[in-house]
Amino acid sequence: MAGLVIYNCVIQFFVFPSFSGAIGAEEFGNLLTLFALLSVFSVSMGSGVNFSRLAVSTRFESSNGDYNLFLILCGAACALAATVTLFVFGGQKALSFLLFPLAGILYMLRCYSDCEFKLSLNYRRFFLYYLILSASTAAGVTVFRLSSYWETVFIIGELPAVLYVVSVGKIYKRPLLKPSENRRHVFRSCMQLVLSQAFSNFILNSDRVLIKTILGGTDVAVFYVSSLLGKATALLTGPLEGVVIGYLVKYGKPITRRFFALCILGSLAIGAAAFLVLIPVAPFAVGLLYPEILGEAQRYFLAANGGQIVFFVSNLLLVIILRFTGERYQILVNGIYITLYFAVCIPVLLKSGLGAFITAVLAVNLVRLASVTVIGFLKAAPRDKIQAVLS
Repeated sequence: MAGLVIYNCVIQFFVFPSFSGAIGAEEFGNLLTLFALLSVFSVSMGSGVNFSRLAVSTRFESSNGDYNLFLILCGAACALAATVTLFVFGGQKALSFLLFPLAGILYMLRCYSDCEFKLSLNYRRFFLYYLILSASTAAGVTVFRLSSYWETVFIIGELPAVLYVVSVGKIYKRPLLKPSENRRHVFRSCMQLVLSQAFSNFILNSDRVLIKTILGGTDVAVFYVSSLLGKATALLTGPLEGVVIGYLVKYGKPITRRFFALCILGSLAIGAAAFLVLIPVAPFAVGLLYPEILGEAQRYFLAANGGQIVFFVSNLLLVIILRFTGERYQILVNGIYITLYFAVCIPVLLKSGLGAFITAVLAVNLVRLASVTVIGFLKAAPRDKIQAVLS
């Protein structure tokens, strides 16, 4: 986890403040919107295939070719989505139509590639993977300052990390493109988990797109800064989910309701500790990194960071129930979530503005947490059933 913390610190406390200082609040808000959309399609596809590989490994045999063929389709979809995004939002330089899709493809591959170390539980190399990513991303800021193309930060950052997995790992080795007999089952699993991740990442990032569309770029910057530390914690969810499911894959025993209850208590304890640390730290961190936005952002600190922490906790529990419920419940939970988000949060934003929207997001995240908890308890095995099987 140390590598993940280093990487998120580089992104949140070095890369984005460098962007903000160079281009101003309005353009920074526009950049955050583009990056949010990049995260939706790239992270969803990369993480979805990542989780599928981990989940499938406990059920049937698969090959590198199954996943690599699916990733080729995902890469084409990422490039198309990135190009359409630039056309819709406009205001970008001509070279961005090459750099933005390339950044999206590399981002997707990076989100997938760390499954190499989760499958083997090789967390020394997992740490090195994120250390390489962190160092190369920080180095990319120098190129951004010289070129003014923000996409170069992520291209220079993601590429060395992916190449590291290519050089030391097995997931990009032969059979590189030869599918197995179970390719249809693998593709179905990948599609289900990519869809589930798309729901989750859309909500995590769509707030910036909606605020940009309805209120403008400056309000995007205010919202982002007000939830900065909570968002940084939530960004740990994806890699941390992989670590958790990596251990659960190796955990050969059935998941009981007692075990799941302990998972809930542990996740809530982590979330509560993070919240208690973040709230007193937030004004100082934001004042240091974004002094020009602090005045507007600080009144939203409690609700904005609370919403992100609740999202973080529910994501941890969601990946735990994947171990004993299968992919369809991931789609169910996130489908309920996205429906509530559109039904509640968007009307509130249109009618009452940014502050009420932040409170509505917190409420919807609490409903998501409750739904994951209920499904987990309903689907986890009662102790008496386990004892009957063992006897």
